[in-house]
Amino acid sequence: MNIIPFLKLVFFRQLYQSSRLLLFTYKFWKAILGIYTNTTELFRICANAADESGLTADWYQSELTEEETDSIDSDRAPLLNRELLRDVHVSVDSVFCVDRSILYSSKLVMERRALESLECDLDGITQTILYKKNFPENGSTRTPSAIVLHYCLTQIRASYNLANEINDRATTKFDSNNKLHEKKLLELWNLLMPNEQLEGRYSEQWTKIGFQGKDPATDFRGMGNNQS
Repeated sequence: MNIIPFLKLVFFRQLYQSSRLLLFTYKFWKAILGIYTNTTELFRICANAADESGLTADWYQSELTEEETDSIDSDRAPLLNRELLRDVHVSVDSVFCVDRSILYSSKLVMERRALESLECDLDGITQTILYKKNFPENGSTRTPSAIVLHYCLTQIRASYNLANEINDRATTKFDSNNKLHEKKLLELWNLLMPNEQLEGRYSEQWTKIGFQGKDPATDFRGMGNNQS
C-alpha cells in the first residue's frame, strides 16, 4: 500500500476541522505559494493529479474528434468529451482534495450549490471554475489539469445524485397498495430467510427478521413524508 496518498487524504480530511492556528498557518502557506507560483490551490491539486495519472496535452489532442479539433481555434473552447473521461484515472484522494478545495473556496459558493442542485450544467460549472481559478490558457478545457477537474466534478456530482436518490427513497412512505413496495418486502424476506418459505403476507414469521408483528408495513409508521 502506498502510504503517501493515504496520509494526504487524512490530512485534508482533518485540516479544516483542526485548530485555528494550524488552519491559519495552512492558509498563510497557500497564499505565499499562490503569490510565488501565480497559481491557485485547486489548480495545483489538479496539476499534480494529472502528473500522477500521466495525462498530457498531446494525449487529449490526439483523442479529439475532427469537429472538436476544428473548434479549438474558435472563440468558444470545446467542451470536454465525456467518452475520454473513461480513460482518465484519478485517485480517490485527489477527488476528495478537489471536493474540499471547492467546498471551502469563497469564490466558488455558487458553483458548489449548483453541483448539489438537481439540475446541474456540469460543463458550464467546469468552465466557470477553470476561469475563476486561473487554470492555464485562460481556462481552456483541453489542458491536463482541466481534464482532471472535469473528471473530479463528474465524480462529485455522481455522489450528490446518489445522496439525492437515497434521500428520496428514505422519504417515500411504504404503501401496501403499491405492488412494487410489496414486491420489495417479499424480496427482503427471501434475502434474509432463503431457507424458509413465507407462509403468507401476514405472518408471525416476520418477527424473525426484526418486525414487531404479523404485518411488517405497520413498522413503517412515522416514516417517509408523513413523519412528524
